[in-house]
Amino acid sequence: MNTIQTGITLYAVLACAWIGAILGDVALCKPLKLSPARIEFKRAFLPDLNLVGLGAWALAATMGFVALSGVAGPLTAAYAPFITLALAA
Repeated sequence: MNTIQTGITLYAVLACAWIGAILGDVALCKPLKLSPARIEFKRAFLPDLNLVGLGAWALAATMGFVALSGVAGPLTAAYAPFITLALAA
């Protein structure tokens, strides 16, 4: 892979991990009543750091980078962003 393709693929893995973490909260946790039904963005009620979201993002991004490295074969390297998205959600 050339430098531009590598950079774009790394960015895709990170972006899919971030989108998957948000999608997991909105599409899975809201219907199952695991999080509040109404989204409220009052600064006093927001934590400085969301450890659950950050953990989901970090785990999915790490697994995406492992898949991208080709450890599990070239097919997983080709589908690394999609694997990342599925793991984060």
